[in-house]
Amino acid sequence: MKHVYIAHHTKDGGIKRYIEQSLQAAGCATWEQNGLIPGTMSWTKAIETAIKQAGCVVVLMSPDGKLSKWLEREVSYASLYGVSVIPMLVRGEQSNAIPTSLISRNWHDARDPGRALRTVIGEVRRALAVG
Repeated sequence: MKHVYIAHHTKDGGIKRYIEQSLQAAGCATWEQNGLIPGTMSWTKAIETAIKQAGCVVVLMSPDGKLSKWLEREVSYASLYGVSVIPMLVRGEQSNAIPTSLISRNWHDARDPGRALRTVIGEVRRALAVG
């Protein structure tokens, strides 16, 4: 079964957990990095494997996320392997939160996540069914 990989900055951990729980409640499996130490080789390899095996990558965009080299790498890696990317603006504004690699993509305004989640869940379900 395919899973959802959620790319996010650590400062967006609260909204990540909310979105993750909402996806799980809708029957979508999500990838967990339990027990992995960020920055280590095993963490990097696990992320690469998780993205390659994902049905889609949900990207949580925020000002901190835009500055994150890791978030940009995760988006690039997903694109390299043809994994569907679903961008969600969770904090900030278009001008300070959307990474260059996602500027021309359609994205979901999730600054009010309850409103955006229904659409995102539908998109995730379609990606998981195809992926």
